[in-house]
Amino acid sequence: ERSSCMAQLGMAADVHHPRMRAIASLLLLSAVPAAECFCISAAPRPSFQQLRTQATATAATATVVAEAQAAGMEADAVDEVDLLRLLEERELVTFFTAAARRPGDAVGLIRAAGLSGVIAYFIAFIIFYSIAGTAGEVAYHATSGQWVDPRVLILEDSDSGKAETLALLASFYLLCKPLAPLRLGGALVLTPDVNRFIQSRPAVLAAYVAFGELWDGTVGAAARAVAQLPILAPLRRELLKDELLELAEKADGGLITLDEADQARFDEIATVVLPGLNPTPDPARSPRFSAEWECKYTDESELNFAREKGLFGLPWVRTYQSIDISRGTLANVLEFEDGELRVGSSIAPDDREDARFNFAFSDCSVRWRGIVVPLPPVGRGWGELLYLDDELRIQRDLRGDLLVAARAGPPASEGPE
Repeated sequence: ERSSCMAQLGMAADVHHPRMRAIASLLLLSAVPAAECFCISAAPRPSFQQLRTQATATAATATVVAEAQAAGMEADAVDEVDLLRLLEERELVTFFTAAARRPGDAVGLIRAAGLSGVIAYFIAFIIFYSIAGTAGEVAYHATSGQWVDPRVLILEDSDSGKAETLALLASFYLLCKPLAPLRLGGALVLTPDVNRFIQSRPAVLAAYVAFGELWDGTVGAAARAVAQLPILAPLRRELLKDELLELAEKADGGLITLDEADQARFDEIATVVLPGLNPTPDPARSPRFSAEWECKYTDESELNFAREKGLFGLPWVRTYQSIDISRGTLANVLEFEDGELRVGSSIAPDDREDARFNFAFSDCSVRWRGIVVPLPPVGRGWGELLYLDDELRIQRDLRGDLLVAARAGPPASEGPE
C-alpha cells in the first residue's frame, strides 16, 4: 500500500528513525485519509481538462491494453496506455489492469484533480466505511454476542472497557488497511463524475474556483510549509528514494530511454532534490560509504553495452562495487553467468572536497567459464557523492556519468576467487 498510495501522495516511513517511526505509524495504520488530503492540498491543482491534454500528448503513440494483448505485444505496452481516457470512457477493466502496473500514475489523477479528487475520495471513504463498519459490527456481534459501544471511551470509570474497545478499533483499522486500493479505486471512478458535476453548474463552478483559491492560499500553503519542516525530512527522503528507484526500474537500469517528463523528474530527484536532503556530512569519509553497492541505474555507455551484449555469449547477471574506504580498496565487478569482468582500484577521499574521492586502477581480469585472463589496468579519476545514506548512494564521475546504487551488504573481505 505504501508504494501504491502513500508514497505517491507524499508520505513514506523511515523505519530506522524512532521519531519518524511514530509519526509514520499513526499515518499508515490509521485508515483516515488525512495524509492523502494533506498532500493533495500541497500540490498544484491543474484542471481535469489540462490533465487530459497533457496525458494525451504524452500518450500519443499509446495503445490500449486489450489491443496490445490481442496483438501479442509485451506487457510494456501497458505502460503507454492513456489512463485518463480509459477512466473517462468507463473502460474500467482495462483501466485497472493498466493501473496495477502504474499505481503512481493512477493516484496522480486524483492529486491533479484537486478539489474534485478530494470530494471523490471522501465519497468513496464514506461509502467504504459505511459498509465495512456495519459488516464489522455484525461480525463482532455474531462471534461475541455483544455490540461495540464507543461511548465507553468517554467514561471515566471504565479503563478495561476502554482498552478492549481501542483494541477492537485498532484491529478493525488494520483489517481495512489492505483495502486502501479499493477506496482509491472508488475515488478514481467517481472523480470524472464529480468534476463534470462541478463544471456543468456555473454557480457551483464559481464556488469551486473561489474555494480552490482559498484552499491553496490557506490549507495548501500551510501544507507546503509543513512539508518542508526538518522533522519531515526523513519521510521526504524515503518518498523520493522510492520514486527514484521506480524510475530507474522503468529505465531498466539505464538501457531504456525514459520519456522527457520522466527523465526530467529523474534528473531533478537524483541531482537536485535528494542531494539537498543528504543526511551524511563528509560522505567520502563516512563509514556508510564502505559497502557492497549494487547498481540500479547508470548512464555510463560502456557498462550498459557490456550488460546488454553479455560476455562472449554469457548473459549479464548484475553490476556491483565493493568499497572499503578504511582499507582504500574499490572493486568494480560485472558479473555474468559463469564469468565476470573485475577491475580493482585504490580509493581515497579527496583532500579538498568532502564529497569527492579519487581512485586509480590497480588490477583487471576477465573470467570466462574456467579461463581467467589478466588485463593491464589503465586509468585514474574521481567521483563525487551527491547523496549517501544507509540504503542508497548517488554519484557523478569526472565524465558526468550518473550512478544510482543500493546497498547490498558489507564490503567483500576477499578478492576474486
